Amino acid sequence: MLVIQMTGLSGSGKTTIAKETQKKLIALNYNVEVIDGDQYRTTICKGLSFSKQDRIENVNRLGCIALGLAKHNVISIIAAINPYQEARSNLEKQKDFVRTVYIDCPLEIVKQRDPKLLYKRALLPTNDPEHLPNFTGITDPYEIPVSPHLVLQTHEMAIDEASTKLVDFILQEINMQSEFYFDFYSNIPVYKLIVNGQYMANLVDPSFEDMFWCTYKIIPLNSDYETILKDKKIWEEVQFTIIDDKGNQPNPHTFPGGGYKNFCDGYSNRINFRSLWPKRESNWTILKKAFGRLRFL
Repeated sequence: MLVIQMTGLSGSGKTTIAKETQKKLIALNYNVEVIDGDQYRTTICKGLSFSKQDRIENVNRLGCIALGLAKHNVISIIAAINPYQEARSNLEKQKDFVRTVYIDCPLEIVKQRDPKLLYKRALLPTNDPEHLPNFTGITDPYEIPVSPHLVLQTHEMAIDEASTKLVDFILQEINMQSEFYFDFYSNIPVYKLIVNGQYMANLVDPSFEDMFWCTYKIIPLNSDYETILKDKKIWEEVQFTIIDDKGNQPNPHTFPGGGYKNFCDGYSNRINFRSLWPKRESNWTILKKAFGRLRFL
């Protein structure tokens, strides 16, 4: 699906924006998970220090969680300081659906906000027992991202505006993925079916929605769809699932009358895929879960 890795100073608004974005996307029937860096510091990232290498390892672990969720068609938003370009680039290189969002807020502004009083502690003398060492932006560096996919300047916009911009960005990215798969489907080699000497149908350029429904019938739930859909061997199986070699009874679909003729468009001789679509709401629910509640459904 999609992984958003946020980056920005402490107090810039990462977690707040991530959670508000999550609410808005859930309202649109998307599955969304916020991976809060602070929370995971007490669980799977417990024991990591704030050295550069451990910070990179911290992001690597958060990224593994996000990529795992993406396999199940969940949009993941990593809300962490994520201060090093190396860590951000490493995650981007792992999958082509990782996007970096820079939550930009000047140091002077976040120092004034300081909701957790962390900057106050970081600025104390080093011999003070309350001093907070290795604090990003004060005693540790923050590397501004080289080419983020989106920049949200939170000192110039409210949380609602920032989260709306992020929602719009995410929806645009998902649409771009849809366009990629549509282009992919439209270039799939097709098979002409001749039954009893009569041309029955040629599966050329079925709609994106139709191909997803047909694919759903043969790909198990919770599969790694990205990998499967990029393997052209799957499309031969898709077509022979829809049309058997005798042109009678499709498997797993059941057509009344036992033939395909009534399900072909008389003008183009293409199968009318909409006759294959599920008729009950319960089936739509299954389909939506199977393909991450894509917008066209």
